[in-house]
Amino acid sequence: MIPQLNRETQILWLDDAAKFPYLREKVATATARHGWRKAWRDGHDNYHVVAVAEMTSDLHSVHRRFGRRYWYFDLKKDPYPDDDFPSEAKVPSTILAGKMARSGRAF
Repeated sequence: MIPQLNRETQILWLDDAAKFPYLREKVATATARHGWRKAWRDGHDNYHVVAVAEMTSDLHSVHRRFGRRYWYFDLKKDPYPDDDFPSEAKVPSTILAGKMARSGRAF
């Protein structure tokens, strides 16, 4: 599912982003515009969700589902050794509503 960046209003931080060298970005098929439900993790219990995009109230969806971006730290695979990072890694301080975050590692 494709995220609708122009319909994001803010980022809901569930944890302190400064604790993580990078966050992985993924799009969940969601049914709610606000908040976060653990069921949206696609069954990945090792995902520690750190942030989720909040959507506008007038967002139209297909069959009451739409794509919402979320950022997580994989408790089984992360952190990568040395200065390496996964391809979907985003610098936490660049995560903003409606904008693509910068790829890479913060520290």
